[in-house]
Amino acid sequence: MTSKISFSKILKEEFRHHLVSMFVVVLCFLGEVLLFYFDVQDLVIRREDNLPYIKEALAAEGEPVIEAMIPAMVLGVILAVEYFSYLHSRRKTDFYFSLPVKRGHQFLMGILVCLGIFIIPCLAASGLEIAVGYATGYAGMAFLTNMLWRTFCKVLCFAAMWVTMALAMIMTGNQAVALLGLGAFCSYIPLLIRYLLPFYQGFFYETYLQPYRTLKGMWYYFSPVSLATGMSGRYYNWILKEHLSYMIGMIVFTAVIGALAYLLYLKRPAEAAGRAMAFEKVNMPIRFAIVIPLALYFGFFLSEMSRDNGAKIWLIIGIIVGVILLHGIVESIFNFDLRKMFAKKKQMLLTMGCCLGFVLVLQLNVNRFNAFIPEESEVERIVFSVNNDNVYFYDVDVENDDEAGVSGEHVGSVLKMVENAIELNNNIDSYNENEALSCITVKYQMKNGRIKARQYNSFDTLDEENRKLLDSVIGTEEFKKDYYKELFYFKKASIFF
Repeated sequence: MTSKISFSKILKEEFRHHLVSMFVVVLCFLGEVLLFYFDVQDLVIRREDNLPYIKEALAAEGEPVIEAMIPAMVLGVILAVEYFSYLHSRRKTDFYFSLPVKRGHQFLMGILVCLGIFIIPCLAASGLEIAVGYATGYAGMAFLTNMLWRTFCKVLCFAAMWVTMALAMIMTGNQAVALLGLGAFCSYIPLLIRYLLPFYQGFFYETYLQPYRTLKGMWYYFSPVSLATGMSGRYYNWILKEHLSYMIGMIVFTAVIGALAYLLYLKRPAEAAGRAMAFEKVNMPIRFAIVIPLALYFGFFLSEMSRDNGAKIWLIIGIIVGVILLHGIVESIFNFDLRKMFAKKKQMLLTMGCCLGFVLVLQLNVNRFNAFIPEESEVERIVFSVNNDNVYFYDVDVENDDEAGVSGEHVGSVLKMVENAIELNNNIDSYNENEALSCITVKYQMKNGRIKARQYNSFDTLDEENRKLLDSVIGTEEFKKDYYKELFYFKKASIFF
């Protein structure tokens, strides 16, 4: 009969078993302190005649820049792999799960041990860096504040990457597969899913207008890497209120992923060690989640390489080939057997059907994207630009609300101009690649708060009727005021007649 062991005693024993990890972390922070010392020394020597610059630059040295977050994230991955490596060995798994310690306590020990290994050297290094800064005689409150926030952000980045890697280790039975899982967790939504729909909308919809600032938005909050990027800044421009939402997002992300990792750790079967996936029931949804977007990307890039010569044909071919190859690769990884590449053919055909169904919906233009013109009563304001040989306005920024536009009774004139442009575009009999395109770019600010943007290309968007409508709109006091404000302050536009 086994006797219970006190939690504190096991915790001390765990620290003793991670001396190598402690050495690596201490070495990493020692290198960071030395680099900080050399940077400050070089700054003071080169700029000793410019006191205001030294104070500003020293404060910037303490800012939570991404370069300072990367080591913390890497250490989070290393410590999680090192601590949970026993899950991928059947012998070690049997030993740990047979200990008279609850699984929940084992997971909690992992958090406390790894946080302790990281936080103690991190705080010591930050204290030394603060001491170095104040030893110069040029450090002020801004430097101290930035250093404290920098330390806090490091801990957040470490914790987020640790729980993410822990989840990958718990869900898999092999370290190589776990690292692939980490890559998927960090990039799946902010990269793989985020850009998929815009790519396909731009391919199938002639009037699609992609926002310029494509790295902002809710997508940042689904990955520890993108959250760390948003939480950090570049030298001389880190302001707390601009990054606070990402800090909160990082805390929420860490809590949610940590809770999920904890629950799966409690349910993980001991015999999962050595398998690709610890929970076989999730194999099918994971396979769909991986193969569908990657196959769509494969088809899209193959169509782009065709240079418009049967691009849609190559899109379909690329999707079909992509599904077959990717399904086979994923299935081989799940089973560690190349002979399983063509297993589960029904699921492969279902995946292919989902991909082709997605393409068919876009091809049929089910939502009538290209022909969209809102009702005048639904529009609060319209921002637009015209670009042809005679008139040029600045490019419309979908995410900027302070651009020249019109509202009220003049909304109808712009809508009529757009309607004429669509009709002109539909009546083009032949395409002459040497003839210059002109376009009308429109951003509809709807009364319900939503924003919809379209770009209408044609060889003559400004026929006689549209020129009269344009003259009536740009001659209004509202448009002139907004337009010349943009021209004067931001130098965004030039107008030529």
